[in-house]
Amino acid sequence: MLEERVFDSSLWSDGERLYSTVQNTCITLQDEYGLAVNLLLLAITLDKRTIALGEDCWQRLQDEFNSWQQRFLAPFRQLRRLSKTQLQEQEYRRMLDVELMLERNGQRLILNRLNQDCSVYPYQAPHWNLNCYLSMFNLSAEQFPELLAAR
Repeated sequence: MLEERVFDSSLWSDGERLYSTVQNTCITLQDEYGLAVNLLLLAITLDKRTIALGEDCWQRLQDEFNSWQQRFLAPFRQLRRLSKTQLQEQEYRRMLDVELMLERNGQRLILNRLNQDCSVYPYQAPHWNLNCYLSMFNLSAEQFPELLAAR
């Protein structure tokens, strides 16, 4: 196990850049399988940096983020989606901005948990983190070539 702490807000800057290339797949995985987009982007980012988290860490991240998401983010997202046809464009954009603010709060939660509870290991194999995260949903990275190709 390596003791170096590598988790800072640059994870999210990299993740936001990646998002534009994999947005449709991320939303599909979120809506159809319940994956958290932030954790998906984190897995891809860590793989690009060749930093491995243990499977137990991925499970703790998923459990804690899912609990937070169900209390805060999911109800707001559902309200936004239901309201879309009832709102003017500017009002809907404001709701998107609030949802983005909630997503960033979720990123802080993940970053805090990474720095408190997760150890870094020597990199195991290509797409290690992505496969660890996807396997919690009985999925594999090979099913989503666009995630493997994300830059």
